[in-house]
Amino acid sequence: MSRKISMNRKNTIAMAVIVVVVFVVFSIFDIISYRDKQKNCTQSVTAEITNITQSRRKKSSSSNRRSKKIIYQPHFSYEVDGVTYEGLTASVSSSTAYKIGERIQIKVDPEKPSKYLVLSDKSPVGKNIFAIIVSLGILAVALIPKKQNNIR
Repeated sequence: MSRKISMNRKNTIAMAVIVVVVFVVFSIFDIISYRDKQKNCTQSVTAEITNITQSRRKKSSSSNRRSKKIIYQPHFSYEVDGVTYEGLTASVSSSTAYKIGERIQIKVDPEKPSKYLVLSDKSPVGKNIFAIIVSLGILAVALIPKKQNNIR
């Protein structure tokens, strides 16, 4: 008895492969980008929180009604060699973790001071490794052959 893979199954496998490749490529790019910032951003600078933007995001609640959650993202400015730069923290939270005027520590690339690393931001490496593992798990499940039910 030969195995035949249906066209629908082939499409599912192809879509799973595409999704996994996209997730893995973006995750690896994010890890490499972060490691590059860690390596090149060596100059310590004090930045000041200049603004905190608020946005509303919809979230699903357990009662299936949509509710809105307020998200805060701090903006900051810093100065290197008399030039002022602006940036955003990667920290987006549902509470105001920072206050306007508060000072934070960042590291900048001495060659490109517009490139910075906020020391209080969480590293994206763990979440990206998790995304890669989950993606590969999805691919493994998609590649497991389906059992065929033979009805006699």
